[in-house]
Amino acid sequence: MEQDNKDLTYEDIKPGVRSFRTEEISKVEVGNGRFHRECRGYNMIETPTLGEIEITKWTQIALEVIKRNGDEKLLDAIIEHVSKHCPWIKNEKEKLTYAVQCLLCKAYEKWDERKEFVI
Repeated sequence: MEQDNKDLTYEDIKPGVRSFRTEEISKVEVGNGRFHRECRGYNMIETPTLGEIEITKWTQIALEVIKRNGDEKLLDAIIEHVSKHCPWIKNEKEKLTYAVQCLLCKAYEKWDERKEFVI
């Protein structure tokens, strides 16, 4: 289902349940009639309008909506906060995805340092 992203709002793309899907990409015989399966995994996220969507694609769509709404400074502040306070995040891609989720869910409104986010 292709959708025009220009009509999407924060409510439309608000993150819901996350899941992980696998897809078999090959089967290799390892002997004695046994096979080794090679699989590829996908992180998925459920949204009200888009349904279940791969998380990388969801992040791209969410960034478009955030830019269109003029909330880049807020996102930058959240990314800075996440960098300081979320040591479990492994890389920049995960940091961005987590920050986008925090923005869309308004999690930053509950943080002790919320005065940082008044832009």
